Amino acid sequence: MKNKVISWVIVLGMTGFVFNLVQPEDKPDAVLEKIYPDFAEKKPIITAKAYTSLESEELFGKDLLERGFTPIEITIDNPTSNTYYLTLNEISLDMASPNQIAKSVRKGSLPRSLGLKLASFIFWPMMIPSTIDSINTHTSYKSLESALKEHMLDNEIIEPKESIKKFIYSLEGSSKAFTVSLIDKESNQPAIFEVS
Repeated sequence: MKNKVISWVIVLGMTGFVFNLVQPEDKPDAVLEKIYPDFAEKKPIITAKAYTSLESEELFGKDLLERGFTPIEITIDNPTSNTYYLTLNEISLDMASPNQIAKSVRKGSLPRSLGLKLASFIFWPMMIPSTIDSINTHTSYKSLESALKEHMLDNEIIEPKESIKKFIYSLEGSSKAFTVSLIDKESNQPAIFEVS
């Protein structure tokens, strides 16, 4: 009985201690206002992060920068009570489609594939590795294309208090800073944001 009483005293004491630590000014909105000045003005926050070769290979299984494409992670936070629309046409950046990127990666395997096919004409047992290589190349192409589509930013509806995190694929040589326009559902007016 004595142990139960001591346990309850500890639990209730810790609970009171924790409640005393949380102050009214420690609301999440107050913290976000300090980090993002746009949050205080209640407008969407858009950030971008260009992936490195290593990060690209980790996420997609291929180094997209080597092929001339930069994966850019776009994060859109909507702390407002408004709903916004985003279309890919509203991003001022030269972008590549997942199909275009996958074809470029597939072209990189063309010399190896041709070499194996040529060797199989000269020495017939080479047909086996040639066929296996063709199947692996096709499978790799399809899986890369589906991974790129899965992570790609598309026409999006950003609901109030919602956050999305998707990718766009920039062509090499595109500018580092670009603009994104979000269209307010109610007023049908665009809100233009500079992203760097």
